[in-house]
Amino acid sequence: MNFIAKIVFKINTSADSTVATFDEQLRWIDAENRTEAMLLAQKIGKGEDEKISTDKNDLIHWQFIDVSELWEVSESENGRLLYSFSNAENEPADYIKFVKLRAQKLKTPALHEQARTNAQ
Repeated sequence: MNFIAKIVFKINTSADSTVATFDEQLRWIDAENRTEAMLLAQKIGKGEDEKISTDKNDLIHWQFIDVSELWEVSESENGRLLYSFSNAENEPADYIKFVKLRAQKLKTPALHEQARTNAQ
């Protein structure tokens, strides 16, 4: 069976900050059942709980919190919603520009691959 797990980390830094930063990651999990999928996702999260020193000697702790979501993916369906995240932007034009730039970077290799396939 296939699952998608949302693994949540808290990013702790040695710098003083009044804002907590969390990282939510979606991970593909191949397991026999839901219980095994949860255990595997937690094992992945615990395995990536780490402390890192930066070149400026700041300490960053990527702290595993837990697995907050677990979805079974039983069939392939084009366009199926896997995850949605909404955020507020002070500069919407800058955000749209950023999204378009990222999309262009993704499209460029795909266009080259399509041209290569069509030429064969």
